[in-house]
Amino acid sequence: MKIACIILAHQNPAQLIRLLKRLQHPSIDCWVHIDSKCDPQLFSGIRKMENVFEIEPRLNLRWGNYTIVQAMINGLRSSISFKGKYTHFHFMSGMDYLVQPTQIFLNYLQANPDIDFIGNRPLEESKENIERISRYYFNNLNQSARKFAEALINKILPKRKLPFSFEIRKGPQWMTLTRESVEYILGFIGKNKSFAKFFQYVLAPDEFFFQTILYNSPLKHKMKNHIFHYVDWTELKKSPKTFTSKDKEKLLSSELFFARKFDCNVDAAILDILDEKINKLEKLMPRFDGQ
Repeated sequence: MKIACIILAHQNPAQLIRLLKRLQHPSIDCWVHIDSKCDPQLFSGIRKMENVFEIEPRLNLRWGNYTIVQAMINGLRSSISFKGKYTHFHFMSGMDYLVQPTQIFLNYLQANPDIDFIGNRPLEESKENIERISRYYFNNLNQSARKFAEALINKILPKRKLPFSFEIRKGPQWMTLTRESVEYILGFIGKNKSFAKFFQYVLAPDEFFFQTILYNSPLKHKMKNHIFHYVDWTELKKSPKTFTSKDKEKLLSSELFFARKFDCNVDAAILDILDEKINKLEKLMPRFDGQ
């Protein structure tokens, strides 16, 4: 088994390096996309790390924009063609961190080798979901131009409809996919250009794009509506809660493998707490034998 961790990063290079060090394992390679808005010299430290590769080209990632989907696709294309060795592809952000030792994560995948862990729920669960698909969104524009364009276009044009007789599914972008499913997704995208074009005007398309392709594929039976990230949305904001040391009890008791999000400029101590837990667990585990 060999895992490609595809990481989208946009800030805090020291925190990213800390995450990459925590992910170091003979069965894991890390593929990192650095947002084009960042100074690449600030992230030069990752180029000195073993089993860490950069995803090119660097794109300008903005919340809700299709460029996030494109960066994910680029990460899959780069990694899947790399010596043809990866069995699984796991998505993360540079603001994630581990809650369990990497070996426990790998053991779980080893026990469930043919499952795609990808959150997916019906589109119709909320009116907001439907609007994100049926309206035009121009997230590549600045705020004032975007509001003007969206108001005008959505008044003139009819509601949008996916040009495929697919059931649209929604879920987080933090998925773990098998090689078979990644090959299917990339093949589908290559043959169906109109699918990607449709999602370029969807709000936060990373929450629909891959989920919808797999759900309407012959591999649907492999999907499990589950992800490995602990995320706290209790603040009811556009972004999830940033964890601090005050959250240590729920993080330490979590049975998930990862959590997001963290910011070392807000509270680095919570990362120290998680490292202490992981280090203790690793000492109790048998040494990795390369199998």
